[in-house]
Amino acid sequence: MWLGKRGALSYQGLQDMVERRAAQAGFDKYRVHAHVIRKMFATRWIANGGDERSLQELIGWMSPKMLEIYVKISRREVLGRLHRDLSPVDHWYSARSAPDSTAD
Repeated sequence: MWLGKRGALSYQGLQDMVERRAAQAGFDKYRVHAHVIRKMFATRWIANGGDERSLQELIGWMSPKMLEIYVKISRREVLGRLHRDLSPVDHWYSARSAPDSTAD
């Protein structure tokens, strides 16, 4: 799926490219890994409504076990977002701390 100047990239070739690009962007190249990008892609795919089986095929997982891990991570993130958006307590606190628009 990833092509370099001399053909398909190995994992190490891909990691080297990610490290170079991370350094160019000002990130710590030792904290950015191809695996992190893969995890972000997979969790965003699922969170945005992507089909789980298509993701498994696209990324190339042979076993649905890996897919289950990313589905669980994605669901936790979605639940956290829903909690922040819909929690009555959070809305109550934000309403209480907002400036009073009726006071002049």
